[in-house]
Amino acid sequence: MKTKKQILFPKDKSILCVLGENIKLCRLRRKLTTLQVSERANISRSTLYLIEKGNESVAIGAYFNVLKVLNLQDDFLKLASDDILGRKLQDLELLDKQENEIDIKKEKQTYLMVNDKGHVKIGKSYNPKIRESTLQSEQPCIRLFAINYSDIESELHFKYSNNKMRGEWFNLSNNDIEEIIANYNFLRITNNAR
Repeated sequence: MKTKKQILFPKDKSILCVLGENIKLCRLRRKLTTLQVSERANISRSTLYLIEKGNESVAIGAYFNVLKVLNLQDDFLKLASDDILGRKLQDLELLDKQENEIDIKKEKQTYLMVNDKGHVKIGKSYNPKIRESTLQSEQPCIRLFAINYSDIESELHFKYSNNKMRGEWFNLSNNDIEEIIANYNFLRITNNAR
């Protein structure tokens, strides 16, 4: 039995509905009436009612004017500011561009990645940095920490077969890892160093 209004909004509500409810709560916290806010925002009370319901037919300028009355106009600066997907796409493009500039061979490269449990993935890819990004979408804790610009994956899998957990994942000691990096001329990724 529910006695209080639920604070968390259902997932099926539109973003504008949630925004409208947030605006209404801000107005009520400030003990402002709909008449006071609508007059100060230079809109009708019926428009304010539509805003508080999250109506999509109301112009964005009216939403802004109401936020300004509530002294929340800076919230508009937060819209689309954390473009996470756009930044990832841009970073991948920059990494590809950087690799082309230093003329890295377009052969499969062997990489070493580590997860949060310290397990090491020995894999190969044409672009290990993009491979890291795709794996991170499923397991954000995975990070690339060394690359060898040749295909020596099978050799390493064979050499460390006793340490194999499953697939390309191995349980390696720090000494094993240092030995691989030194003996096989791996390049450490400095910002992802293990």
